[in-house]
Amino acid sequence: MGSDSDLLKINSNLYEHYYQSPPATSERYYDWLTNILMNERFDFVIPTSEAELIKISSLDKDKLAYLESLVKIVWAGEKTIKMFNSKTTTNEFLVDLALDPPKMYKVNSPASAVIFPVVVKPDKGRGSRNVFICNNKNELNAALVFVSDPIIQEYLPNDNAEYTCCAYRDLDGSKYVLILHRYLVGGITNWAEVVNDKDIESICNLIAEKINLHGSINVQLRKVGKRIAIFEINP
Repeated sequence: MGSDSDLLKINSNLYEHYYQSPPATSERYYDWLTNILMNERFDFVIPTSEAELIKISSLDKDKLAYLESLVKIVWAGEKTIKMFNSKTTTNEFLVDLALDPPKMYKVNSPASAVIFPVVVKPDKGRGSRNVFICNNKNELNAALVFVSDPIIQEYLPNDNAEYTCCAYRDLDGSKYVLILHRYLVGGITNWAEVVNDKDIESICNLIAEKINLHGSINVQLRKVGKRIAIFEINP
């Protein structure tokens, strides 16, 4: 069974039946979801959009407990969603683990304190929209006009040094990491190959342990020399 707020976008041929939901940002979404689950008695629900994950993780304790009494939610968990939904809190977490993530600058930092190039992007949200590589002060000031709730992050050049990793930890504590070496064209993956890299695998496993992960996260990083710099974790 599947659902979407826009049935023109859903691959309806993949499902026996599908439902049109309110947008996850709507106040009606929670009541709609719990009514569906009460009536249909599904075993699992897999929220896949960022909006759904944020909505469910932001529910108050009683509402989340009621939802979890109706169905098993397949996700990385409330605390993981909240921590990694923000690139700022992600960076703070990585710094605390001494994992040497890209340096972040305060938006009001004097330009003289910024070492270029840097990347400007929204603190929340995924994908390549509203992401700007800035090589000087003028480009930085222009990018800050277009990005709401921006962060300024050290940019590590070399499009062929980027990796995306699925880190998975089972309920019994078993850990698995799938590492893809990405080759980018215009900031988008042109193709990717599965690689074995024990250093990257070790770091992904460490993160999974530290957050007591049950489920999966997506770890994005660049490897420049011996430095493994994680710039984003998608929950």
